[in-house]
Amino acid sequence: MVLFPASFAILALWLYAVLRLRSGPYLMTLAMLPFGMFAVVQLPALGDLSITAAVLFAALAAGLAAARTLTSPALSRVEVNFATIALALFAVYAVFSALVLPRLFQGSFLVVPIGRNATGIRIDPNFPSVVAPVGPSNSNLSQSFYILIGFGFFVAFCGWLRRNGAIAGERLLAVAATINIVLATLNLLELDTILSWFQTATYTLHDQQTMGGFRRAIGGFAEPAPFGAASAAFFAYFAQAWGYSYRWRDFLLAAFSAVFVILSYSSTGFAALGIVVGVFALKAFIGILKKSRRRHSLIKIIGFSTGLAATIAVIGATPVLEILIDLLDRLFFSKLDSLSGVERSAWSAAGMNAFSSTWGLGAGAGSLRSNGMLPVFLGSFGLPGTLAFLLFLWLTIGRPAYQIADPNLRRVYASAQLAALAQLTAMFLSMTVPDPTVFLMATCAIASIARERAMSASRRTIERELSEDAALQRGLVH
Repeated sequence: MVLFPASFAILALWLYAVLRLRSGPYLMTLAMLPFGMFAVVQLPALGDLSITAAVLFAALAAGLAAARTLTSPALSRVEVNFATIALALFAVYAVFSALVLPRLFQGSFLVVPIGRNATGIRIDPNFPSVVAPVGPSNSNLSQSFYILIGFGFFVAFCGWLRRNGAIAGERLLAVAATINIVLATLNLLELDTILSWFQTATYTLHDQQTMGGFRRAIGGFAEPAPFGAASAAFFAYFAQAWGYSYRWRDFLLAAFSAVFVILSYSSTGFAALGIVVGVFALKAFIGILKKSRRRHSLIKIIGFSTGLAATIAVIGATPVLEILIDLLDRLFFSKLDSLSGVERSAWSAAGMNAFSSTWGLGAGAGSLRSNGMLPVFLGSFGLPGTLAFLLFLWLTIGRPAYQIADPNLRRVYASAQLAALAQLTAMFLSMTVPDPTVFLMATCAIASIARERAMSASRRTIERELSEDAALQRGLVH
């Protein structure tokens, strides 16, 4: 086991936060989300596996919550909702798949292994990926642990949010978004000496990539894609929150996050940002069509028309359209024919081949590397695990926000829902391993508890009204 100088400082900070703050375990976990390149521990015995700070602190938060629950006399009052059951089914099948399926199907078809030092047949002499017969490996254990940690953190974070309110989760996300902006600023200012203290993971660091002569922002991550995706998720949350609250904090966090998505020049980040902006545009258009006071409708129409006219004027008067077309060509269209695009296409094909070769059961968590959430999940977990995870998503972020009466809870739910959508968009494009990530678990937990609290409040209101009506009826009878 290898520890780094920054590891001792961050572990001391975690201990201080846990001892002094109720939110300590969860504050430290979410605060570490922007440090995607920061490994606190490295395990040479498991192929130099890097345990990042966010994953480690999520595991510690889950462990502390479990210890407190087991030693509490209120154990019988532990609440478990349907989303937790769906995620438990997913986690159980993931562990089963990792332990059993690689041995059941051992040697029966070829996969792209996850391990960095894997040996096998080169797919193409132009890139390093290899294919090898499916079989058990250390990656089955490591991916199972990541999934179990995600499940444990979701359960623990939901319990904390029930006691402290879903809005408390929003405050923790604001801290994480602020840290993400600070790290991105340090990166663009080329203060690499400071960032090097936290760039300890064994991932390949792509901190000198450029696009059109400009340095691509990576913040605290290893490369532009995960940084762009995380920034898009932060933008989604706080832009949606600003639409409800009109708070300066939400506006500034959304604005800076959007700027850094653009400066990452990441196709994954741009796609997530585009989906979020598309959702906002659709909501604005529907809002114009809805019945409202004439003055409000006129203001909406004028604002929409002014924005459209200004966009057309800028495109016509400047070379921005040519620059945008060139950028889109580099990020999306030409990328499919690049070596990276061809390699990732081969990964996707291998994932879908694993799905069909296992009769829909999957090759097991950690058995293969693929590209895109669908090939990764179907190739790893098959239909059972994929359907369980989709059910979890539906139960946490799948229902519309307008059903929530409380405006604060509606804001939190809608914001967490859109942030999760941004992450899922990125996963559908560039996910390579079957870890649902701590970030997605956090946003789903916030959305789940916001909706749970809102529905509970609605039920209490209905019960009170029914009780009052019954009392009134009894009074009339007597």
